[in-house]
Amino acid sequence: MSASIAFILFAAAITPGPNNLLVLDVARQGFSATLAPIAGIILGTLVLILGLRLGLDFALSAYPAAEPIMRVAGACVLGYLALRALRAGWSKPSKDDETPPENRALFFAMFSF
Repeated sequence: MSASIAFILFAAAITPGPNNLLVLDVARQGFSATLAPIAGIILGTLVLILGLRLGLDFALSAYPAAEPIMRVAGACVLGYLALRALRAGWSKPSKDDETPPENRALFFAMFSF
């Protein structure tokens, strides 16, 4: 099982996607600013895999009403990340860009994504 988790994390690290785009955006603030979103991505993936291994997929099939709620929540997180990326691309660099983003917010956003 550990080899399959390592493969999933490796594939996620090298393929373009919203996770990598957000980490690249935060990387402008320095390496230390990227640690929180990277930790959120890794821990979120591990919790998802652990939940599936413990039978969460059967619980979701037993409660079909939970699926639309999860879809809306996932769409909200993805929308937040998209707006953040768009805003960062359109804004001019300022003194505020020199301060690192809120690590806690980025961690939970990437963990929930």
